[in-house]
Amino acid sequence: MRKYLKNILLSGYGILFMFIAVMFLTTWLYMSYTRPIDIQYRYSGIKYHIGDLQSAEPINIEIKGKFVKELFGNYGEFDGTIKVGEKIFADRPIGFNKYKMGSLVSSEGQYGMIFIGGMFKKLTIEIDEPNKYGGYSWNWKNGWMISAPCSNRTEAIKISNELIQKLNKGLVVR
Repeated sequence: MRKYLKNILLSGYGILFMFIAVMFLTTWLYMSYTRPIDIQYRYSGIKYHIGDLQSAEPINIEIKGKFVKELFGNYGEFDGTIKVGEKIFADRPIGFNKYKMGSLVSSEGQYGMIFIGGMFKKLTIEIDEPNKYGGYSWNWKNGWMISAPCSNRTEAIKISNELIQKLNKGLVVR
């Protein structure tokens, strides 16, 4: 029986069958991994000012769209709407790099960088502010941040530190 199977597998038909099986499995894995995933969340979050222990404003966040993971390189792309308070981000898809960081841009311009965890199960946003060079940037010493889902400043800071550590090792928000 072993000799018979060995002869079949080493024959032209066996090699062709193995090739087709590998191609089918590879295609199936690729399609399973990169299929669009529906995302729909409503969060209560906290907007806070770094360095000011008294700052903590509740803010609502709504996310609705589709997320497609990439096989190599970047993490993926979100195409849909993100609403942070009254600001709406729906003009263009948001690409996320390997650190799960993307740029939030509205019709008004750059808003900040968003970091996600677990396919939007957690998020934190670094809010950009005008700088002295005429552009926008975020200040890690006294900038504004938003985290969700959370109900207080302590939870918000914990989420922010968890998500931004992937890119900024050693940076601790307080």
